[in-house]
Parts: sequence; C-alpha cells; structure tokens
Amino acid sequence: MADKFKIKPLKDIPTPDAALLGHDKVVENLKKFLQSDEIETPMSIAIHGEWGSGKTSIMRTLEKKLDKEKVEFLFFEAWKYEYSNPSAGLIGELAIKLSDSRDSVIPIVKAAAFVLTKQFLNFDSNELMNVLQKDRKTLTENLSENLQKIIENKIKGKKLVILIDDLDRCDVENSLQILSIIKLFLDMENIICVAAVDHKRLENAWLRKYSIKDKKHENDAKQYLDKIFQVRIGIPVPDYDEVEDFFKDLVDEMPPQLLEMFVSCSKRNPRSIKRMLNLIAYRKLLLNSDENQISATLWTLLEEIVGNEMSIKIVDIIRKGENSLGRLVSNNGNNWASIKQIVGKVASDNSSLEDLRKWFYLSHKLITEIHIDVSQLELDFDVLYSRTKESFE
Repeated sequence: MADKFKIKPLKDIPTPDAALLGHDKVVENLKKFLQSDEIETPMSIAIHGEWGSGKTSIMRTLEKKLDKEKVEFLFFEAWKYEYSNPSAGLIGELAIKLSDSRDSVIPIVKAAAFVLTKQFLNFDSNELMNVLQKDRKTLTENLSENLQKIIENKIKGKKLVILIDDLDRCDVENSLQILSIIKLFLDMENIICVAAVDHKRLENAWLRKYSIKDKKHENDAKQYLDKIFQVRIGIPVPDYDEVEDFFKDLVDEMPPQLLEMFVSCSKRNPRSIKRMLNLIAYRKLLLNSDENQISATLWTLLEEIVGNEMSIKIVDIIRKGENSLGRLVSNNGNNWASIKQIVGKVASDNSSLEDLRKWFYLSHKLITEIHIDVSQLELDFDVLYSRTKESFE
C-alpha cells in the first residue's frame, strides 16, 4: 500500500482560488460585506492571520471574485516596495490606476514624494528635490485634495476597494507608515481599505517604534490599531475535516492510516504543511529503502510535534535503555504507560506528553496495519537521527 502514493516537492505560491481550509467561506462573506449597499465608508478592514495562514490566497481570491460592476479595486503588494518606499508606492499606484492621463498623475506623485520620502521611484533625486522645494506648501496641502478628486472622477459613485497585501512583511517603519497613509489620506467617502496583517506583529512593531517596554503600555498598541481598522476578521483555525481535505488535495493516494497521522500531528497552517511535505520529499532521498516515505514521514512528524532537539533527546534516552525508536513504536506503541516511563524524563510538560502519546499510538497503528518492515524502519531512523543530530553539534 505504501508504494501507491508519492510525496513530491510543492511550490509555495498563493492561489487565486482559495477553496480549502475554510478560506472559501471567509472570501464569500467578505465579498458580500464589501458589496453590500449598507456598508458605511470610509472603512478599514484587517484580515488577521499568522505567518503562512493563507492571507494572500484569500486576498487574491477576493480580488478575483469582486463584482467589477459594483466596485473598483487596487491590489497593492507592499513587499515589492520594501527597499524603496511602500507608502509612496501605494500613493503612486493608486494615482496611476485611477488617473486618465500622465499630467493628472504628476501632482499626486510629486506630493507623495515630498510627504513620504526624499527619493521616489525612477526620478533623479537631486532634480526631484529641486522641484519639491519650490512647491512644498502646495504639495503638502493638496495631496488629500488631489487624491479625492481623481478618486471621485474615476469611481463615479462606486466603492473603491484597496487590497493591501504583505504589510506585515515590511520593516517596522514602512509598516507603520502605510497604516498612517490609510488613516490620513485614504479616510474618505467610498474608500474601503482591506489589509492582510498579523495583528500581533504590528502591535510589536508599534511598541518597538516608540521604544515601549513597560507592559502597562502594551495595550496602547492595540488601541492604535483599533483606530486604524474598524473591522478585524480573523482567519479561522481549520477543523479536522478541512485539514484532511487539504492533505488529500496535496498528496494523491495517501493511505488512510497515514492521512490520519498527518491531520492529527501537523500544524494547521497551509505554509507549514507544505514546508513539512517538502522536507519529507527531501529526506526520503536520504534513505535507501522501500519504506523511505513512511520512515521520513514518521520522523518528520515527530519533529513537528516536539521539535528537532527534543526528538534527538528522546532517541538518545531510548538508546540508553538498549532499545530503538522503531522497536518501541512496534512493540509498545499502544502501551502509553510503558513509553511514558522512558520519554517522560525528557518531555515532562503535559502538552508534549499528549502529543507524543498521539504520535506513538498512531505510528504503531500505521506500521501494524500496512505491514511496515520494522527492521528497515530502525535503519531509516538511524540515518535520519544522524543527519538531524549533525545540525546541533
């Protein structure tokens, strides 16, 4: 059974058709909300999720599904401007998208350049500064006015949805400056800003910006973000069935026993899942056995639930008792009391022990039901143990 499936390396490219892990529900609800006649503008919405949780896929799918008859939209990737100026880039892209001529773009670009940076896009910096010094008062006063004018002329009563992605990949200064742009220059009628963010990272960025270390002021960062975003939409943690469907979509012909292990022992984060599968695809090449995929999977899932160093410590203490991880799984995998006497010495907290109990039980079930050669499993684990331990010496 084990040779009927194949774990292959996967590309980590956000999809514009987010349909798994419950992301389709998030997109559909957001679409309805943004296109509703009842929504009040201006409004700023945060799509909150940790690294790798699928924020970009949700944003790209939302962009694709918005009704272009009802809304105008701009998709802005802040990360592309990280080494120039994301804030100026946002204003520039907005002006270019909505303006009908180059002449109407120039005042916006010049004003944004003055307000936000001394160097912008492809202008010669010395020439730019000479122009800006002549018009500094006019440029500063007219930035919001010019933006309002081109937006009104273009959208003609529709809503303008600005999708801002990769904000939390920018450095502290750039992240906070874009938040300022949202509040200061895009806070106008018929404008809706939707930003993909990690709220905790932005809170930490704000605290670092103002060198705040006193815990009693930590809530100030949250209050600051609450002033920027009127709505915060969290990406839900996928349930068991949603994670199962995700693995089925990524790996064909996976044995049900192994699928159960993956779903039960993996982190419920799409990027983490893909990285784990890529690591398994690499590790199986290190093993010269028919069971290489199973061995690489079991070892990597052990690391996934307790970490690299802890997995090494567990194998070390098993070896001291003149046993092996493979034999322990095969002979005692469903006898947690006997296993706990051994591994409990290095994994003492309740969370780690429960995760280990699950790993040993499911590993035993897997190798028993699909008839894995335990002696080969032991040899494979020895190779993976040696390769993993090298990185800590």
